[in-house]
Amino acid sequence: MPYCKTCGTPIPSGTQCSPCAQPQASAATTKATASPTTLPSAASTPGVIGTTATAAAAAPATTPSIPIPARATTSGKFPALDAVRIGAGIFAPAAIVWIVFSPDPASWSLLLGPAVIACVWPLAGNDGMTTWAEKLEGWLKAKRAKAGASDGKLAKFFFRPLYGGSAWIWDKGAGIGNSHLRAGVRVGALLYFGSIMLFLGLMVGYIVLAVVLAFLFLMLALWLFSVANGGPDNEGPLPRRRGGYPPRARESRPTTDFFGNPKTDVYDKSGKKVGEMRPTTDFFGNPKVDVYDNTGKKVGEQRPTTDFFGSPKTDVYASDGSKIGESRPTTDFFGNPVEKHYDQAGNKVGESRPTTDIFGNPVVKHEWEEKK
Repeated sequence: MPYCKTCGTPIPSGTQCSPCAQPQASAATTKATASPTTLPSAASTPGVIGTTATAAAAAPATTPSIPIPARATTSGKFPALDAVRIGAGIFAPAAIVWIVFSPDPASWSLLLGPAVIACVWPLAGNDGMTTWAEKLEGWLKAKRAKAGASDGKLAKFFFRPLYGGSAWIWDKGAGIGNSHLRAGVRVGALLYFGSIMLFLGLMVGYIVLAVVLAFLFLMLALWLFSVANGGPDNEGPLPRRRGGYPPRARESRPTTDFFGNPKTDVYDKSGKKVGEMRPTTDFFGNPKVDVYDNTGKKVGEQRPTTDFFGSPKTDVYASDGSKIGESRPTTDFFGNPVEKHYDQAGNKVGESRPTTDIFGNPVVKHEWEEKK
């Protein structure tokens, strides 16, 4: 696309735009109309009455005025393209030198980098680069529409402001007349705005992460304090009335040991560990669960089996191998799973209910009948 040789404005064809070419055309027209006209004399015009010649001779002689053409000026809000190129050619190398030799190159790169990149378009004056930059408008508006249609937290609080602000900046740049300068200003402004939004997003993310970690550390500290200061409760060791669980068992949590072997840690009502249960097999390969107290002493075992009708149950044995009760899986009134524990006489001594803690980890809550 050609540009006006006087002001640099893009024009369809020719060498000058209409405002710059108008003063020269006006000067040429005025000069042509102000040329002196020779009056016919009486002698050279036959049949002309003498009074006509006398009147012509008596008419005062006038000197035609020659208008001075007005000085061509650049219209619009922004300087001519050549002036912009000179300014960009001075600023870009100076900014690069400052970044390289400054004591903090990273910070100055973030501060001056987008402006240096913006100088590329007016310096190059390349139509292909400018066309590529203009195509960003469609991409920005498509992203803005997609973010507006999304209901996610990230889209609502980050992408909507990001693409909405970018589209607003793009529209504000439409008033710049020169296409190369317009493309450079738009790209530089978008880079600055995108950097600010990215910084704000990272800062909010760090704050959220810090709050979550502080909460986890607080919960851990409270748990450790509870474990360190929580003594044994008043229930006493009643292995024959606790369904084969360690004494004072109130909560069970599945986990693994140092070598990755599965086990279940058992805690009392104060959160202190009182034992653990480890799945294993007997001499014949039949599955069973060995139960230990907090000193590592085996206090019993549980063996899965079935009753006469084929219903599943778990037989509970003491450390000496004598059977002390059984547990039967069932459901409560609302259909939630529950395991009920009975002693050797068939009396119910408690029940266990699977659930999860506040972090979604599986846990089993134990409730026992009052001691009789």
